Amino acid sequence: MLTPELAQEIAASITAAIGFNVLVTDRQGRVIGSADPTRVGTLHEASVSVVRRRAEAWHNPAAARRLSGVRPGITLPLTLGQEVVGTVGITGDPAVVRPFGEIVRRQTEIILRQTALLRLELRRERAVEQLVADIASYEAGVVDAEPLRTRAEELGFVVDVPRAVVVVAVEPQAAAPGREPGADPDSRQLPVRLAAEVFHAAGDLVAPVGATAVAVLADLVPRGGPERCVDVLHELGGALVRRIEQRLGAGSWVGVGAPASGLAELPRSYHEAWSALRIGRRMMPGVRVHDARDFRVWDLLMGIAPRQRHDFRRAMLGTLSAQRGWPELRRTVIALVEHGLRLTETAEALHIHRNTLLYRLKRLSAAVGADSRAPRVAIALYLACLLEEIDQVDAAPDG
Repeated sequence: MLTPELAQEIAASITAAIGFNVLVTDRQGRVIGSADPTRVGTLHEASVSVVRRRAEAWHNPAAARRLSGVRPGITLPLTLGQEVVGTVGITGDPAVVRPFGEIVRRQTEIILRQTALLRLELRRERAVEQLVADIASYEAGVVDAEPLRTRAEELGFVVDVPRAVVVVAVEPQAAAPGREPGADPDSRQLPVRLAAEVFHAAGDLVAPVGATAVAVLADLVPRGGPERCVDVLHELGGALVRRIEQRLGAGSWVGVGAPASGLAELPRSYHEAWSALRIGRRMMPGVRVHDARDFRVWDLLMGIAPRQRHDFRRAMLGTLSAQRGWPELRRTVIALVEHGLRLTETAEALHIHRNTLLYRLKRLSAAVGADSRAPRVAIALYLACLLEEIDQVDAAPDG
């Protein structure tokens, strides 16, 4: 834990604070940090005895001359847990610098403990990130599940409980001159910390995905189970979007996958969440939280080749899309199917009179040569209308 880089940083910062030269050695007494660069790499003989005895020592000029690499001052052991990891020394008249000794030692040990904890936390974050990546690529019957379950349990998580995957993508921040976007570690870690603040149930698993995204394997048990969790996850997603806006000043978008009963279904929920986020941002840019179950038809249609989409649209719509008032007719078709072909509910959703709806449907029926309220006709028109919206978005210029 006591690396030369950390030792040099400690020595320089404490020297600047107290006005006396501070040096740091490793367990072998080798100087690895000093405000006096000529001492780095030399042997500080007094430190060898301090490490062995686990007790401080101070040296007046006569005592210092008898030891290699030692100047008048005080030397104290540095401990981390039960282990002596090195020493810290202060150069000067022992009577003057001795009062600083305990303060400097304690401050140095605090820095070492904080550094150790940060490294442990970073290793854990990387292990969680890799676990989520492996879960996302898991294939039941192809990959052995036990190593995944074991790694998850070692990290304090149980994968075989009802979960849903929530993903959030954060708008990349402009990089400082000479730096790549996302190069700032805090720009990557802060969204993770914000997600952990929002998704804070004991069983939630939060991990970074790339430089600007976060995945949450949300535990559904404390949220009412798979049947009651949808509204809760949407509320949490909205809260996270607002928190990222407040703390980072950045836009973000959330995708929510369908509930999974255990490990075998988690990859499906993960990919659904990403699909919902991708399609939602594309088709509904003003909406920030998107549910996978709202986009399954869109996802299917986007997988159709452009030429096939065009042919189907032309077969179903003919010249309808060129007629006056077509956008309102298209909205009518979409609303009719999404409200189960129920006229009253469709009219209310469109904020029009029922007679106006009947007039529009009559126009549609005349244009396509079939009853637009017949389920097969209505569904085919609905798909054609969605395909047209997809193609319009594809054709729109970026930005």
